[in-house]
Amino acid sequence: MTISVRTLLIALPLLAAACGGANTTPPPAGADACRPLCSGKRCGSDGCGGVCGTCAATATCSEEGRCVPNCVPSCAGKQCGTDGCGGSCGKCGESETCSAAGACECVPACGGKQCGPDGCGGACGACSTSEQCSAAGACEPKCQPACGGKECGADGCGGQCGKCATGSACSDRGLCELACQPACNGRQCGPDGCGGECGRCTAPGICSAAGLCEMPCEPACSGRTCGPDGCGGSCGSCGGGLTCSAAGACACVPECSGRRCGSDGCGGSCGACPTNYACDAAGACVGQQISVNCPPGQACMLHEYTAWEYACAQDAAGTLRCQVNGVLGRFPNQWSCKNACRLGESRCAVDETLPSNDPVVGACLTCMASCSQYETIACTVEVQGGCLYDGQLVVDGETVVCLCQ
Repeated sequence: MTISVRTLLIALPLLAAACGGANTTPPPAGADACRPLCSGKRCGSDGCGGVCGTCAATATCSEEGRCVPNCVPSCAGKQCGTDGCGGSCGKCGESETCSAAGACECVPACGGKQCGPDGCGGACGACSTSEQCSAAGACEPKCQPACGGKECGADGCGGQCGKCATGSACSDRGLCELACQPACNGRQCGPDGCGGECGRCTAPGICSAAGLCEMPCEPACSGRTCGPDGCGGSCGSCGGGLTCSAAGACACVPECSGRRCGSDGCGGSCGACPTNYACDAAGACVGQQISVNCPPGQACMLHEYTAWEYACAQDAAGTLRCQVNGVLGRFPNQWSCKNACRLGESRCAVDETLPSNDPVVGACLTCMASCSQYETIACTVEVQGGCLYDGQLVVDGETVVCLCQ
């Protein structure tokens, strides 16, 4: 029997309906029409925009086009694990694990620890009575508190050596001392001595060392090149050996410390040396060798004696008296001076046999007495061993007369 194409196109939908299909969509006409693919499928797409069938409400269409009974998740009494339908009943925390019964259980964290909490409410172990558990979970010897001589403060083991009463504070030495009392009496600003402040100045005011608010200091350097500026600073400094004067000018300061002569470094002099002395580089006066018989700086001098001339004259009462009548002569020593008096050069006849109250004798004695007076003169002609006086080497007894001064 021969079946036409038209007959097959009409019969296929009827056959599908007889097999439980629900596709009632008529096939498109024409030789190029889409051919539904529902062989072996009871549900799902037919590939042509239609369906091969539908499932009951208690079933679900699988990818293969089969109606599969619906899965009911089973999570009663479970916190985690599978629900029996490809899903999950829940997740556990980072430090927990899911048991076979679906319960989240804590996992103890005791890796490398001897003691201390295990993170699950338990302990990783216990230390002996002479040990203590460190923060890292290691058993270590117990810390011995160091409170010798201390009343307060840390004991070195995380505890305290004691507490201070109200009104006192613990010092760095571990002693209870009276609390610091701020010292702000008469002060407007600055530290109070207890780590705080007595106050602050309003700008542009500044706090002085005395704790008073003052206006900023204006440096006074007008006309000054050096010295203080009046505000604790400087107007400048001098160089090259110059010194700042009170007027703020750089000036040369004479330097004569330890010097008796020579330059003072400022164009002046530290002094002049006496005659016969010269100034050396150190500013000392050094004596010059000017005498053959005396040390450097000293000259040969003589005592030149003076004999006065006396004459006997009668006074108003008619009494003969000796009166000075000028200078008789100048002599190198007392001996020659007195000898001149004895030789009668005092214009009085000399006769020492006469009574001492004789005016003639008196004139002679008076003349001899005047020979004790002298003046010092420089030796004009000096030779080795003494001074020539009127061309003669002056000798007074056994001593060569040459006074070094």
